[in-house]
Amino acid sequence: MPQSSRKYPNFSLSTAPLEYPAYGNGDFRHPAYQVQLVNGTTVTDLRYTGHRISKGKPGLPGLPSTYAEADDEADTVDIVLKDELTGLVVTLKYTVFRHFNAMTRSVLFHNEGKEPLKLLRALSASVDFPDDRFDSLSFTDRIQMNGISQGTRSQWKA
Repeated sequence: MPQSSRKYPNFSLSTAPLEYPAYGNGDFRHPAYQVQLVNGTTVTDLRYTGHRISKGKPGLPGLPSTYAEADDEADTVDIVLKDELTGLVVTLKYTVFRHFNAMTRSVLFHNEGKEPLKLLRALSASVDFPDDRFDSLSFTDRIQMNGISQGTRSQWKA
């Protein structure tokens, strides 16, 4: 039994809101990321190792992204997580724009281990809501408003 379970007997990773959930580590919901090791396992254990705060909004090389025209228009926080066994380092990047009611998020994966890793799944975010009293607003061909229900939902139109 993990140490935290003895200290907090009512705590469960399968019901706690997690910032960046992993596969196979006590949380039975859909993971935000999943990597496969050379031996076939897909279980990792990311732990906080540090953070950095910087001015501006970094670009995403090779991808379209938002930007700040000057460094004083946004602030970025990088939260660094590491799996000691595999050497996987994941950096969660959050940028807040000063003059807009907006925040962006991205994630960077880096293998510092000796063995290759296969990235099977990589989402920039996973959001757990405390209940279902929210509405979803989407802008595809027309504005649609739907209630949020339990389960997985994505908006995609080719």
